[in-house]
Amino acid sequence: MATISSLRIFNEINLMTKGGPAWSTANIAYNIWITGINSFKFGPASAYAMVILVMTIGLAIAQYRFVNVEVEY
Repeated sequence: MATISSLRIFNEINLMTKGGPAWSTANIAYNIWITGINSFKFGPASAYAMVILVMTIGLAIAQYRFVNVEVEY
């Protein structure tokens, strides 16, 4: 869960640094917003969103297979 939520970080970057000096704190979620909303380039922003979707699914599958921890409820 922590890995997936680290991919969703946007508010902190936008509020605190706006990408930081020389884009040092920018990530793919912030890049989606800059490309889609500020530049009105919705095609590349959609492609970035698909990349982050595939990365999230890939990370979830990898963690499920390699970190096989039994959970008791």
